[in-house]
Amino acid sequence: MHFGAITLFGWISAATAIALPSYSNNIAKRQVAPTRIIHQFPDLTWVENIRIRQNGQFIVTLATAPEAYIIDPNIVSTNATSTSGVNLLHSFMPYNALLGITEVHPDQFFVVAGNFSVAIGDVGTGTYSIWSLDLRKYNPSSNTGIATKLISPFPNAGLLNGIDTLDASKNLIVIADSTKGYIWLLNVETGENRILLDLPELKPAPGSKISLGVNGLKVLHQGEIAYIYFSNDALSILARVPISLSTITQSGPVQILNNGTAIDDFALDPKNGVMYLAGQSTNTVLKLPLTGGSYETMANATSVLGPTDAAIGRTREQEGKVYVTTSGLLRTGGKVVEVDVGC
Repeated sequence: MHFGAITLFGWISAATAIALPSYSNNIAKRQVAPTRIIHQFPDLTWVENIRIRQNGQFIVTLATAPEAYIIDPNIVSTNATSTSGVNLLHSFMPYNALLGITEVHPDQFFVVAGNFSVAIGDVGTGTYSIWSLDLRKYNPSSNTGIATKLISPFPNAGLLNGIDTLDASKNLIVIADSTKGYIWLLNVETGENRILLDLPELKPAPGSKISLGVNGLKVLHQGEIAYIYFSNDALSILARVPISLSTITQSGPVQILNNGTAIDDFALDPKNGVMYLAGQSTNTVLKLPLTGGSYETMANATSVLGPTDAAIGRTREQEGKVYVTTSGLLRTGGKVVEVDVGC
């Protein structure tokens, strides 16, 4: 989630005193990749996050309603606004919105629910909880067999945002707290939670009530080390920090991978050594090596107005494809867009 382009919030990223390395901030130019709209939601719908099931179906969350949808790309109509192949899985009323989503075990998803409100410009401090969205018994023909459960409330959190799985074997997920500048750790089996990371690189701009710090968050596993990749709106950085999976503690310094562009959420592609990022402030989908460097533009505002998240295709038919969600900047309905990155 990124507020910079939404004038309702009037949010402006502020400069900070944290020293940043001198990577080039130039976004490399190239012919944008082919794109295809999978589905477009009604006007004033902000599509916030996406995960892809093993069978290639998409699970998306909305920031303008507490709703999770399933989209079957093999059924959707050529008319992008048709509801064919699109079903509401669950409405998490009385919350206002859903944000991040992660899959810990096959078809066992977990979502952030809270009272974030675009309409009144309220980030919903103290209202967030993590819920399960269990699709192990899901029947697509009847859209039934969906189970939900409250896992843990977070009354001391600010704005819970991006989430990912840290260690599935231990049922651990990590959650970005954008307004307090923390990364929380949660055991989705027991509900036990604590602050895992409290670092300067995670913080929002000093003195601002609605500036966001840590925003998007994804985990890359390398043996006994898990790198938590994160974006920070206020600092306009993309960075990573290593976590020991044996001790569940920070095991090295923060590494700044790029700076100068505000990134919302993103997808890691370890097979190809790159990541794809939702540059909502620039209305672009960007490509970056996992080790950092300069961005390469893959798609622009023509097809991805207000990109919010990205996911790598999981089936053979989805090879070389990245799926991007958008807010439409609340000018048009948010979308799920296929970007053919060709690798």
